[in-house]
Amino acid sequence: VAGEEDLEETLLKCEKLREKTKSSFMKAVYERLIKYLQIVIPEIKKRQFSSELSLQEGVNVIDLIGMRKETQSIIIASTMEYVMENLEKTVVIIPEAWEHIPQGRLTPAKYIAESYVRKGAAIGNYLFFDTQDLAGIEKTLLRQCDNWILGRQKEAHEVERTLKELLGIKISPKLIQTLPLGHFYAVLGDSMVKTYVQPAWLSSED
Repeated sequence: VAGEEDLEETLLKCEKLREKTKSSFMKAVYERLIKYLQIVIPEIKKRQFSSELSLQEGVNVIDLIGMRKETQSIIIASTMEYVMENLEKTVVIIPEAWEHIPQGRLTPAKYIAESYVRKGAAIGNYLFFDTQDLAGIEKTLLRQCDNWILGRQKEAHEVERTLKELLGIKISPKLIQTLPLGHFYAVLGDSMVKTYVQPAWLSSED
């Protein structure tokens, strides 16, 4: 994550540029950036961040609970950028992807994600999106997704979007709306299967 000194310097520059510019468009751009930094900088001051990503074999989790989504987006972007530059065969999962890589709005995470999906696969780095709202995610990134794990949906438009991803296989919308807990339709490459995702802590007998 960029240091607070770097961000504070950026904030001061934006404030100066806002006062100097005669373009109403650029003034609006600077004002949005200033508001963004005014949210992020105080949060960064409260916490101590690492300058490198130390990962163990298996699943690693960064706890973003309690942070504003603007700060979360910067941390997610920094994580993806570090993985791109330093690691191979690594999967990054973006939770609530509709917030961090939204359709029609630029965020730090969205900017880096576009580079990640174009360059990562060559060295085994992949990006997973976790979301309840497919419509809210940037479509340029969704078009890069070859594997889909689609779960229960109740809202009619989301059910329709789910059905369109099933490779033309016809099933009743009711089957999407009544999927039991842990059951999904997995579209993997050119095939589709109904599957159950068993939590690591749950025994096969249970």
